[in-house]
Amino acid sequence: MTDIQRSCIDCATGGCKSPEQGRQPVFCESAALSAEERAGLAAAYTDLDLRLEQAANEVAARCGREGLCRLEEIMDFARRMGFRKLGIANCGAMQAEALTTAKILRLHGFEVFGVSCKFGSVKNGEIGVPEGGMAKPEATACNPLAQAARLNEAGTELNVIMGLCVGHDSIFMRHSDAPCTTFAVKDRMLADNPVAAVRTCGTAAYRWSRLLREDESLSV
Repeated sequence: MTDIQRSCIDCATGGCKSPEQGRQPVFCESAALSAEERAGLAAAYTDLDLRLEQAANEVAARCGREGLCRLEEIMDFARRMGFRKLGIANCGAMQAEALTTAKILRLHGFEVFGVSCKFGSVKNGEIGVPEGGMAKPEATACNPLAQAARLNEAGTELNVIMGLCVGHDSIFMRHSDAPCTTFAVKDRMLADNPVAAVRTCGTAAYRWSRLLREDESLSV
């Protein structure tokens, strides 16, 4: 690999947390900001953004003290924001998990409205998806846009994503009126724990070490 534009993803110093210690690399994105740019980034936060930021910080602090699981964090966050009506956008493959999640949320006082990915029973051909791979024209489409539209109509205040496919989650977040948070992600090979591949890819005997090699078989 050549001509890489280095950025935060290439930094291992964490210097932006304590810039006064001078630990930033030469390509530091934070250090390159002018005073005007820094002020502009700070001013871009809306009142809602600031409320979300404050609630997120408070939840993180509580988790550090008490050890909350992700679902407990979501409930704590929703309460701090005053969100009572929560939406669930789930993959059909996680329907059982979504049912249990809704039961837990309701037991803790939340109103829950969920929309599964096949909502509308629309065929791939009807929405203009070109045929290829698993996308057969006559097959019922995953419909993240419709999921978002239905949750918008239902007036949910926070939408919880559960297992939407890569790309389908992108469509859903683009069209959701309410803020979104991810509770579960789909990984068909790793029991829905995708970060396991990253944490173990340095182990030569482990199959995910292939991720560290240039391999044409991984290309489309």
